[in-house]
Amino acid sequence: MYLRIVTIKCPNKTAKKSLKLLSKQVGHEQMKAGLIKETNVDISETNFLVVKYWISKAHFEKGRSNWIKFSQELSERSEEHTSELQS
Repeated sequence: MYLRIVTIKCPNKTAKKSLKLLSKQVGHEQMKAGLIKETNVDISETNFLVVKYWISKAHFEKGRSNWIKFSQELSERSEEHTSELQS
């Protein structure tokens, strides 16, 4: 078994809620590649941990492409939020 823990830091509660939903969607796709279970752990009002349990590291590498898409979406949303604040 291979375990992966990622900390997600969000600018506000709304972003946190949105990213938790997005993470679940990505997790469902990653289950096709060998993800066994995903757990979200709230660590503050705006931050959370994503704990993913994989069959093996090789399975994680297969599912990593979905995680990369999630990370890119996270960056895009952060950039959009930043530009809205500056306007």
